[in-house]
Amino acid sequence: MSSNRASRRKGDNPLEQRIVPLDKLLKEKRVPILFIGAGITRRYCNTVGWNELLERIAAKTGIDRFQLNGMRKKIESDNPGCDVNPALATVLRRTMIDQISSGRLSRSDFPELSDGEWVQMETLDPFKVLVCNLVSRIGITDKPELVAELDMFRKLSRKIPAVITTNYDGFLEHEVFTEYSVLVFPDDYYFSDSDGYGDILKIHGTVERPDTIVITSEDYDNLKSNSKIIMSRITSMMCNNPIMFIGYSMSDDEINEIIQMSSPHLNRQIWTRSGTTW
Repeated sequence: MSSNRASRRKGDNPLEQRIVPLDKLLKEKRVPILFIGAGITRRYCNTVGWNELLERIAAKTGIDRFQLNGMRKKIESDNPGCDVNPALATVLRRTMIDQISSGRLSRSDFPELSDGEWVQMETLDPFKVLVCNLVSRIGITDKPELVAELDMFRKLSRKIPAVITTNYDGFLEHEVFTEYSVLVFPDDYYFSDSDGYGDILKIHGTVERPDTIVITSEDYDNLKSNSKIIMSRITSMMCNNPIMFIGYSMSDDEINEIIQMSSPHLNRQIWTRSGTTW
């Protein structure tokens, strides 16, 4: 280890090091729009990821982890290159709906659901209502270093013009960007007079409205059909602001697709932080 590196590790606050890209943009008065992924929620909350979410839903239908893994491998074998999680969610949804309609699953099998959620189960897609129930169970971290980091994030939120996210949960609007309006793409855009500032754009839906969430292969196909509208909105927001992706892995297929689609318009306006740090 060089002496310079040792000195840097001793003298610098790691939280400040993480904020350098954002701080640099702010000093240059190039305030970024944030594109926030699930890694941010998982960093500060004890929420479920894709694997645990699918495992919990599978358990409701009597499918254990061994069987679920077999289903995953079959999908991978039959559909090389496909996005496995949405495809697996599609199979689990079909199984759950079949069991509900045949009476093999009843109200007693879902003791965790509130009365309000049961009203939704009777009128909306039961699979998506259950997904929203599981995803909405978040508890904020009490680790001192992450509490301090989250406080810094809240302070930065006052300077961020807008947020785009694929997260369903309510962490961003309830804990960080508390003064922002929430728009669920594309529904709210047609009826909003917003100019894109002070907004959280939840392009994969929200737990507050289970019918809006994007989770199955069909949902993703429907979202892709709206991709031109999505990119038009993102490009419009980026006319005066760069965009920063945080809480995503840069191997994320969807994010890479968005970057490729946007590249003619970006002119080096993308900043990325992969994984769960920012």
